[in-house]
Amino acid sequence: MEDFDAEKLLNTPIEAFDFSVMIGDVLDLLLRHFTREAGIDAEHMLQNYEALVYVRNCIAHSAGLHATYKHGESLCNEINRLSGIYFGNWHFLGDQICIERGALTPYMHQMADFLPKLYASLRAKSMLTD
Repeated sequence: MEDFDAEKLLNTPIEAFDFSVMIGDVLDLLLRHFTREAGIDAEHMLQNYEALVYVRNCIAHSAGLHATYKHGESLCNEINRLSGIYFGNWHFLGDQICIERGALTPYMHQMADFLPKLYASLRAKSMLTD
């Protein structure tokens, strides 16, 4: 989705939307688009968000098991960026995602700080209305 065009997506009628595109990818790309439009430097926070989505997907679709997750190699790269989240190998099933107590809290605070700033900036630029 490197040639993603947010304007084209936003102006595409729902009947013509290609639902073969992963909705999560579209949401991530729209968040990045609006962040750029708002003039907010949040690339590091957005990379963390993307990594957490990979972690969530592995847990939801593969019980957190590295061996059975179809994007296992990508997940390794993503997990290395996150504090308190890692692969542990403490049973016969192989490497599994481990999340330390409190590890998600800083990421939730980052997003909680970011979203009101994004909203205010987009409203100030008249990109959002009531």
